[in-house]
Amino acid sequence: MGTGEIQRFAVVVPAADEQDLLGAAIEGVWEAAAHVDGAVELVVVANGCRDRTAEIAADHGAHVIIESDPNVGAARAIGAAWALRSGADGLWLACTDADSLVPHDWLACQARYANLGFDLFLGTVRLPREDQDRHRRWVDRYLAGRTHVHGANMGVRAAMYHDVGGFRPLVAHEDADLVDRLRLAGALTAWVADVPVTTSARTDHRAPEGVGADLERELQA
Repeated sequence: MGTGEIQRFAVVVPAADEQDLLGAAIEGVWEAAAHVDGAVELVVVANGCRDRTAEIAADHGAHVIIESDPNVGAARAIGAAWALRSGADGLWLACTDADSLVPHDWLACQARYANLGFDLFLGTVRLPREDQDRHRRWVDRYLAGRTHVHGANMGVRAAMYHDVGGFRPLVAHEDADLVDRLRLAGALTAWVADVPVTTSARTDHRAPEGVGADLERELQA
């Protein structure tokens, strides 16, 4: 169980050619930041981008790191390393995605669990309301699950993140890989279903094994 009250937050967002959706994602994070005490930093890692992702991130107040390698695990690791530049004491690392919208109480909920001693927060995702009927089979299967892991909705005590070596440069399942190592190290884990992040239902996905890939397979079945 973690100790010490959370005093500051850093939100890490990897983004690969996300000029169309990134602005709204960042605004959602800033709205969530307004509901917690303590400083909140937001870092966008523009990885392998060929569009205006980096410019849009900067225009919306994010710290921007440009990385040529289109690797989501590496991007998350680079963003987390920037957040840890001043050390891990009192820091909570939160992650979401550039095609996702966090709810206004997203960080506040993570802070509550962190200050109760939890080391790891794992939340759920949902599709936009207008896309749920089209993907009903996916929605039903998803709701039947109990232990979801999504880079779009997770947070971790920075000290424990550092201790287990952080994100690895994986092109897929970098979130599950980190969670496996954290739990093996004894991370007290909160599985939370009532603060879902709304994620894009697009099938021109960036992650090879993410929600978008699942939706594409469902439509082809």
